[in-house]
Amino acid sequence: MVLFAKGGWYCLEEQAELGYEVLGVDWTVEPKYVRNILKNKNITVQGNLDPCALYAPKEELKKMVQKMLEDFGSDRYIVNLGHGIYPDGPIESVHTFVETVHNFKV
Repeated sequence: MVLFAKGGWYCLEEQAELGYEVLGVDWTVEPKYVRNILKNKNITVQGNLDPCALYAPKEELKKMVQKMLEDFGSDRYIVNLGHGIYPDGPIESVHTFVETVHNFKV
């Protein structure tokens, strides 16, 4: 089961005690904060690129995605946007997002 509480960074510790296997986080949460709260817990993190990043130039978007991947690490992590894609989100940017994730090397 997955729990995603947009803006719920302040109660992440409580969320971790609810029995969910995956906690989704939005882009307002620092990866180090999330990892610190969830250390030694059997919980996967999902998130958290700001959906507005899809409007950035291609190279800047790549850098943002790579930083997110580096900051979260590869242990128990599902790459995602922090709150979905806006209806007018550029499709080419979605391709860049996915391609950057697929090509990322730890």
